[in-house]
Amino acid sequence: MSNADERDGHRVGADALARDAAGGVGGAGSEMRWPPVLFDLAIVIVMWTVVLWLIRQRRLRVAANPSPRRVQGYRLHTAASISVAVGVTWFIAWFVSDTNGPQWLHSLSLPAALLFIAIGAVLSGYAGWVGGP
Repeated sequence: MSNADERDGHRVGADALARDAAGGVGGAGSEMRWPPVLFDLAIVIVMWTVVLWLIRQRRLRVAANPSPRRVQGYRLHTAASISVAVGVTWFIAWFVSDTNGPQWLHSLSLPAALLFIAIGAVLSGYAGWVGGP
């Protein structure tokens, strides 16, 4: 393959035949796929739906026994859950921005993800210590 073909991302000859036989672009073996960004977006939507549903379920359990310790633990666990969800969202943004997004977003995403996940871990540990599970 020539340098121009490698730079442009075009495959020719035997490489193209192997790709088509394996179900690559075009040909009878190709199948419809979601673009990776849509798949990542679907993962984020499902994750946020589950997190918010779990927070709601926890709120209903705390309402049955609203002692000050349980309320404080609930608030800390809620903050921890949201912080970790924000961190995971930033982490997925880091994956997406690796190929599609602007460089500043890619540079910002990973430190932000690690920071939010670490804050969520500390808050969750503190909530378990102060307010119980």
